[in-house]
Amino acid sequence: MKINGTFKNTSFIFSGDIPVSLSGLVDGGELFNRSDLLFLEEDYMNSCDRFSKLVDKFKIKKFDSDLSLYKNDKIEKIEDFSDEVELYHKIIDENNINGLPKKDLMISVSHFEKYEKSKKVKSIQLIYILLFLSSVTEYCDNKFIFKIKAGDKEFERKFEFKEINDFELFSVYSWIIASKENVETRLRIVRELIVRKETFKLLDEDLCSAKSAFNRIIAEETDDYFAQVNMLKADFMELSERQRKSYQSLHLKFLGWGSSIVLFIYGELKNQPSKNLWKRLFFTSTEKAYLFLVIFIVALSTIWILFKKEMYDNKKEYDKIEEFYTKQLFFESDDFSNFVTVPKIAKPYTIIFSIIFGLLLIRLLLPSFM
Repeated sequence: MKINGTFKNTSFIFSGDIPVSLSGLVDGGELFNRSDLLFLEEDYMNSCDRFSKLVDKFKIKKFDSDLSLYKNDKIEKIEDFSDEVELYHKIIDENNINGLPKKDLMISVSHFEKYEKSKKVKSIQLIYILLFLSSVTEYCDNKFIFKIKAGDKEFERKFEFKEINDFELFSVYSWIIASKENVETRLRIVRELIVRKETFKLLDEDLCSAKSAFNRIIAEETDDYFAQVNMLKADFMELSERQRKSYQSLHLKFLGWGSSIVLFIYGELKNQPSKNLWKRLFFTSTEKAYLFLVIFIVALSTIWILFKKEMYDNKKEYDKIEEFYTKQLFFESDDFSNFVTVPKIAKPYTIIFSIIFGLLLIRLLLPSFM
């Protein structure tokens, strides 16, 4: 049923029928903000113009096993978020947050996934994640300054609550809190990435890099990751150069092969009457023509086989590099593939070879069917 009414501070005042499922919770047509119920929180967030009002709304919520969600005229139990809230509060308690009471910021960032998530709701979720990620937060007059420190370097960005941010960090946040035993380590890695990139907008490949760095830390090779990235880039450049030379060699061989065909055709047709050129070219059945066609086909096949062997060797080298970085240096496979692409033959080359080879083969067999 459609619910009519308005929010008054953090309470909801009904101006129409009250759903049966809420009848025991409403007092005098007013549903007060309850610690165990999420009721039209999306509507409240979408209409909210100050972050402090959101804090007032969510600070009393208990994201535990007693929490319920009103949806589709029903009150449904949702999962227990208390472990996440504990981790969230542990981290922000160590952060320097000015202008907001830390005790009022105990929230489950994951619970926002229960909403339909308008752009405004996504932006609010992002703010809570930035509070989690930032070493220092300044809040005043509905504006934020988020700062992250990593060693002697620092990155900061200003946000206004009213602005809608079009990027998300929930996947990064989810990875950080995936295991409470090493939350600080994962958080440190993400902070270093943000400072290095000088942006909060982390991409999927950045998350892969963070996972690789974490794997190396677990393997007690902590400080070498970014140095190894540079080494990987050098290996990528070397592999790319090998692939470039393979294509360059193919081009030169094709050029020489094509020139040989042109010279042969010229020698065959230079003394022929103009009206016989096409007939002579396509339907001559001399032994010399057969011999040269066979030679051209064999030469073309040899060029192609040698090229494929070179690309196969490049692929083997790629596999060795991948195994070294993923098995020995503990890079994530996805992270490795972001830096180095698999050597492979481009489709246009295969198509061109197939067409030329097919035409030559048809030319070789054509007189037999005439």
